[in-house]
Amino acid sequence: MLIAGEGGPADPKRALSLLKDRSDNAGADAVLGRLYAEGKLVPRNVQEAVRLIGHASQWDLDARRQVLQLLATIRSAGE
Repeated sequence: MLIAGEGGPADPKRALSLLKDRSDNAGADAVLGRLYAEGKLVPRNVQEAVRLIGHASQWDLDARRQVLQLLATIRSAGE
């Protein structure tokens, strides 16, 4: 919500700070991982994205699918 400015002014720096502070939360890790995969708010880092999204993939089928897509991207690009 802070990233998109839903319900108030956008504050991406604060949102990123809150996500990084919640390293014990699989949902927050998945969101942070998606940001690493996009490379908009943080530098693109597919390996870090896979690691973070992988935490949520234990409970979330969509997260597991996204990890597999990112791994396929790494393999095809030779990253």
